[in-house]
Amino acid sequence: MKRRQIVSAHREKLKIELTTLFADVSGSTGIYEKLGDADGRNLVAGCVAELRRISEQHEGKFIKSNGDDIMCTFPSPQEASVAASGMQLFMDDFSTHNSPVPVSVRIGFQHGAVIHEEDGDVRGDSVNVAARLADYAKAGQIVTSEETISLISSSKSFRRLERVRLKGKAERVGICEILWKQDVSMTVFASDIPDDDNDNLQLNVQLGDQSCFVSESNFKITIGRDPSSDIRVSGKRASRLHATIEFRRGTFVLSDVSTNATYVRQGMEETRLHREQAPIIGSGQLSLGIPFNRQPEEVIELTPQSGE
Repeated sequence: MKRRQIVSAHREKLKIELTTLFADVSGSTGIYEKLGDADGRNLVAGCVAELRRISEQHEGKFIKSNGDDIMCTFPSPQEASVAASGMQLFMDDFSTHNSPVPVSVRIGFQHGAVIHEEDGDVRGDSVNVAARLADYAKAGQIVTSEETISLISSSKSFRRLERVRLKGKAERVGICEILWKQDVSMTVFASDIPDDDNDNLQLNVQLGDQSCFVSESNFKITIGRDPSSDIRVSGKRASRLHATIEFRRGTFVLSDVSTNATYVRQGMEETRLHREQAPIIGSGQLSLGIPFNRQPEEVIELTPQSGE
C-alpha cells in the first residue's frame, strides 16, 4: 500500500461524528480599550476559563483557545445546546452584576464528521461550518444549522432565521437561533421567511489600498484600529473595534460600536451613528470619529456592486 493510501486509511479510522462549538467573547477589543491591556486581558481570560468550565460540565472536550474564544467538541448537539445556554446565562449574569464593562458571547455549533489530528485538534467540514456560524452570530446569540437542530430534543426552544451561503458551501445553509432565556417556553417557527434573491450583491469597502467585499458568503467585516480588522485605520479618534458591516437578508447593515461615533455620508446627507445600526443603501462614505466638515484624513468608500 502506498504511503498516501496509508495516511488516508489512518485518517478514516480517526474520523468520528461530534458537535463542534465555538464561543467568542464579543467586543473584546472594546474591553481592552476601556480597561487597558492588562485588566482587559484578565477579564477576557476569566470569561474564557468559565466558558471552558461550563463546557466540561456538559461532556465537552476543550480543543483550543485563541485568547478571546474557545473551541470545544461534544458527543452530540444536545449537550452542546445545554452548554451553550449555560454559557449565555453566565455571561448575562456576569455582565449585569459583576463586570466593570458590558461583556457578552456569541456561539455557533455544528454536528458532523470530524478528523482527530495528532496534535489534539479536530478538522473537517462541520468544524468549518461551526466557525462560520459563530462569525454569523450576534452578541448574546446561539446559532446552529437546521440540519443540527433536527438532532436536538424538541423541548429546546428555537427560531429559524434565514438561509445563507457560508464560505466553502455550495448550497445555502438554514440557520436557527437557540433561545436560551429562561422565560422562553415554546418553539418559534419563522417558516414564512423567503430566501434572499440578492445572491450576487456585494458592497466594496475601500480605504486607500485596503479593499474587501461584504456579501452573502462573506457576511461580516470589521473596521477599526485593531491589527486584525478587515479595514484597519490609524486615526486616534477611531476605536480598536469601531464598526462592523454585515449582510443581513439582502441588506447591508452598518453597526457602530465605538467611543466617538461613525459618520456616514450619502449624497449631501450626513448621519451620525453612535452605538446604533443603519442600513447602507447605495454608495457612501464613512468617517470614524470625525465629522466630514472637519475634513478627516481617512475616508472609507462604500460602493455596491454586482458579483460575478
